[in-house]
Order: sequence, then C-alpha cells, then structure tokens
Amino acid sequence: DLYALRHICYVGFTSVCVIVLTMAVRAVQRNSLGNGNESMEMDTAGQRQLPKVKYFTTDLGDAMFAFPIIVLSFLCAFNVVEVQGALQSPTRSQLKSVLRTSISLSFVLFEAFGLVGYLYAYDACQGNIFLNFDAAD
Repeated sequence: DLYALRHICYVGFTSVCVIVLTMAVRAVQRNSLGNGNESMEMDTAGQRQLPKVKYFTTDLGDAMFAFPIIVLSFLCAFNVVEVQGALQSPTRSQLKSVLRTSISLSFVLFEAFGLVGYLYAYDACQGNIFLNFDAAD
C-alpha cells in the first residue's frame, strides 16, 4: 500500500533539491570567483575567459550514450496503476494531472541537476557529475 510511503517523496525531492542548490552555488563560486577553475584561460587583457559551452553534440556516440539515461529517468509511469488505486475517486483527468505534474517535476529536477553539473566542469565533465567535485565538498 502506498499510504505508508505518502511522505517519503517529499524527503527524496527535498534532498535532491538541496544537492542541486549546493551544486549551483559551487558552480557560481567556481565560475565567478575562479576558485580552482584551471580550465579558465586569460585573454590578452588579463581577463578570465569562461570555457566554451557545448550546446549540442556532433558525436553520435555521445547522443546514444545519453539516450537510455533520458528514457529510463521517466520510468515512474509504471506506478500509475497503484496511484490510480490510491486516489479517492479516480477520474481520467485526475490521473492525467498526477502524471503531468510528476513527469514535469522529474524533468525540471533532472535538467537542473545536469545543467549545474555541466556549468561546474564544462567540457571536463565526467560521466558521474559528482566525480567533478572535490572529495571535501
């Protein structure tokens, strides 16, 4: 029964939000203050240059590597049957609303997590975003 786990989603969501905010703070510190960012180069005027952002990949291997991660991140949809059973008076519109909200929140959270991880390390980003950070972080 899902009733016993009714509050655990808030704990998980909040913990991931804290991690994303912490990563964002570290990315801002690294990019604006230049703390330990070896990838920043100086131009002729002595100003720091941010690394070049890679918006899209031209390598098919990179896209094929990311595809399963994107697809599998939305596997929460298999819980639809149990969610429908847990609703007091389930209707199609209620179920669609629950699905839209959960998938939208998942997308925003995954996108923010990946974006701040990338903005921390740019093209030196490793496969596991946490490996980009020092062990002391």
